[in-house]
Amino acid sequence: MNWTISTSNYERQLDPYFNQYDPQFSYLRTKFKEILQEEADLNEIVQLVGSDSLSEDQKLTLEIAKIIREDFLQQDAFSQYDYMCPLFKTVGMMKAIVTYYDQAKKAIVESSSRDVKLNWSTILNQTKPLFMRLTRFKFESPKKSRQEFNQEFDAYCEEVCAAFRNFND
Repeated sequence: MNWTISTSNYERQLDPYFNQYDPQFSYLRTKFKEILQEEADLNEIVQLVGSDSLSEDQKLTLEIAKIIREDFLQQDAFSQYDYMCPLFKTVGMMKAIVTYYDQAKKAIVESSSRDVKLNWSTILNQTKPLFMRLTRFKFESPKKSRQEFNQEFDAYCEEVCAAFRNFND
């Protein structure tokens, strides 16, 4: 399946509703599309010259795109956790994924001007529990309340920001 073209034909008509629900929705959706498009472009490079030729932020992009595809977009209608997904869970998951991605990418880019450069492997090793939680948000019960989800995702995003502040110190 080509994730970069699998999209709604009604985005423009639905944007006012989604942006009223959460002002960040359009930004988050656009960010997901950019990551998936970059993954498609990078996969062509990887097939030609191998993954060792990728920069650290490109390696990050491939990992986050995998999470978007496998843990966000793919659904199992027969599961207890995935047969439906309330909008507040969807938006919370999007915020969590984009927050991790943005913070990791920022850490990589900012380290390039220092003596010790961060690589994706180091970031992943030091934030492994946070990264793994991204892959498990899908398994949260859709029956939780909006307040419970909002608290959980807000706390996660705060933890991510705090963890990446430690990289900059």
